[in-house]
Amino acid sequence: MALYLQDKHPLREGMEYVRFAEAHGFEAVWQAESRLVREATVPMAAFAAVTEKIRIGSGVVNNWTRNVGLMAATFSTLDDLAPGRIMLGIGAWWDPLASKVGIRRTKPLRAMREYVEVVRRLLAMERVTFHGQFVDVDDIELDIVHGDRSPKRVPIYIGATGMRMMELAGEIGDGVVLNYMVSPAYNRQALEALDAGADRASRTVEDIDRPQLVVCSLDEDREVALDRARELLTQYLGQQPHIMKASGVDPGLIEEIGKVMTWPAGPEEIHRAMKLVPDEAVQMISASGTPDECRAKVREYVELDMKRERPEAVPIAGGTDLMVAVNFDRLRPPAFMDVSRLSELQAWSEDGGRMFLGAGVTYARIIRELPGSVPLVQASRTVGSPQIRNRATVGGNLGTASPAGDALPVMAAYDAEIVMASAERGERVLAWDRFLVGPKRNALQPDELILGARWMPTRGPGSFSKIGTRNAMVIAVANLCLVVDEDVRTVRVALGSVGPTMIRAREAEAFVADRLDWDDTRAGLDDEAIERFAELVAGTAQPIDDVRGSAAYRRDACRVLAGRALRWAFDARSRA
Repeated sequence: MALYLQDKHPLREGMEYVRFAEAHGFEAVWQAESRLVREATVPMAAFAAVTEKIRIGSGVVNNWTRNVGLMAATFSTLDDLAPGRIMLGIGAWWDPLASKVGIRRTKPLRAMREYVEVVRRLLAMERVTFHGQFVDVDDIELDIVHGDRSPKRVPIYIGATGMRMMELAGEIGDGVVLNYMVSPAYNRQALEALDAGADRASRTVEDIDRPQLVVCSLDEDREVALDRARELLTQYLGQQPHIMKASGVDPGLIEEIGKVMTWPAGPEEIHRAMKLVPDEAVQMISASGTPDECRAKVREYVELDMKRERPEAVPIAGGTDLMVAVNFDRLRPPAFMDVSRLSELQAWSEDGGRMFLGAGVTYARIIRELPGSVPLVQASRTVGSPQIRNRATVGGNLGTASPAGDALPVMAAYDAEIVMASAERGERVLAWDRFLVGPKRNALQPDELILGARWMPTRGPGSFSKIGTRNAMVIAVANLCLVVDEDVRTVRVALGSVGPTMIRAREAEAFVADRLDWDDTRAGLDDEAIERFAELVAGTAQPIDDVRGSAAYRRDACRVLAGRALRWAFDARSRA
């Protein structure tokens, strides 16, 4: 954990914050230098003078306005004040600020490569001659006469935002300063670029230190916290194009902000533009809100990277299935990774008619917050006890991949897609029947997390039903989800707990679709046709004999559930 200071606080107040951070175990402090407001190295010297252990970095100085020799001499001097604690964070700066002070930032990648090479060699106490396109020095060195002439231990961090600069950081940097006002999804792309650059230098991304700047605004009053962050985000989104591009914020919103703000913007312009920035944009690219919301967002930034580094770690949210296996000594994972408070996993949304359900949404929340998703709510009500429903998640059902998972027939009936992500490869999406590959087996890779499931809701009635050995707190002997799609003119039926994984009754679905009068909502099928449908559903099942029921009983249960569900659907359809 590190502290990042800009210019909000007087310098002496910042010195006290740094002392406080050191006393409470913070690893580092980074001093910003971006706008024409506060130079970085003077505060760095002040912080070094009042501390003993905490590392101190520039976050970041640029490679255009300081001569390469002066930069090396400056950081050598800082290292003399705080040996082994100084970090040189250096970035390519940004327009329009650079152009307004007469700097033409051409070929920024070549300029950065030349600058870093010469600074590094000077700090290593080499005598350097270098004739490049941007750096041209002849027989220079840090000519220390009265002090320590040993090489300076000053690591160089590149402040990269674009992916080409990120690759360069992976190739030549000791570390990279990952920018703020970006989402965890951006970080996944950044790690891929870092890895590509590291590979060119015959090393891995693990060899590169990767501090992540995160905008945090915390208050028990959520609106106060969001408004504080909104002001900063509005200022940067409206004036710094490299952050605009990387933020992932809707380009239309950024364009609207640009119409309100000029550069440099005054307080009145910023406050007018703030009104355009919705809460969703603030929370997407910052850790802002109540203390719990801030903690959850910070975890979101780090969890995927943790999963990449510890693929053997087993994610745990509710633990209602996982801890049973642990308690019975059927599973002894080398590590657990708590994902229960990741905000991205706890969200559900409807966008463009498509439903997304985060893997961390509990069954209790589904019952409270999604009453319109009738089959999913009915399935959620059958899960365990109220205590279990307050902890158990759909992501747990997907991760366990048990044939008896109550939410899984609903996923199959809606033809859901399962969304996963890894730090190395980003997001991956699989159809439910490619994700669920067998009893308690799925297609999740060791370094991936399940983000959630998405599907297109149907216009038409639907239901979930379940048979068990008692009315509650029971594992299904058989369960069934049926949904009617009036627009596509299909009936979909999915079975659970009667095969190695979920089973769609395709022949039964086609039987109903061919015989139903879709233009007359009061029309149904006669008893003989419904019974034939139920028999087709039962014939699809692949049950086994076990302690909960025989194969014959399970097959007959599917027949009964199918007939009931179809009659319920016709009744609901006639009343619609």
